[in-house]
Amino acid sequence: MRKNADVDAAGADGEALWRAADRDAHLRSRILRASVTVVVGLGFGGLLFAAGEQGAAAVITGCVLLVGLPVAVHWLRDSRAVVEVDAVGGDRSVLRLRRAVGGIVDIPAGSVSRVHLVTTPFQEPDTPGDGTAVLHLRTRQGRRYRCRFAGMDRRQRARFEEAWSRACPTASFTTGVRTWPLPSGDYD
Repeated sequence: MRKNADVDAAGADGEALWRAADRDAHLRSRILRASVTVVVGLGFGGLLFAAGEQGAAAVITGCVLLVGLPVAVHWLRDSRAVVEVDAVGGDRSVLRLRRAVGGIVDIPAGSVSRVHLVTTPFQEPDTPGDGTAVLHLRTRQGRRYRCRFAGMDRRQRARFEEAWSRACPTASFTTGVRTWPLPSGDYD
């Protein structure tokens, strides 16, 4: 398995197997800005504590942690998400996975043991498309990869299944449906 953040994963020489709806390349800068904000807030709380204002320091530190920790956990999880998957190589025998923060992982297509597609249909009839989908990959070595969501309709799903069966013929292909709870209709 090769990890290299300097390689371009545009997929020009391969077949595109997955493209996330949000392939934001600015995740690193957002994480850095949020980290600086948390550190400054904690530093300000520390200064207040040193100045004898324990009550104000506790409130500021608590607010920073209350907001900062869930955001940090979400971004750390999302930074490992895969945003693009391409089948590359002479016989398309390598899957090139690009992560949200720009890192690239190449895995042999034969090492993929399971391709799991979870779809979430839209409940509103006036919403364009059929819903969204999230892709989960598992290798024979036990590695798991979660892809960011992509919009998907019935035609795209048929092409998706066909492309993945060509790229990873030995992998099992499973699907799941996750539904959104229906709104109550009581908006008063």
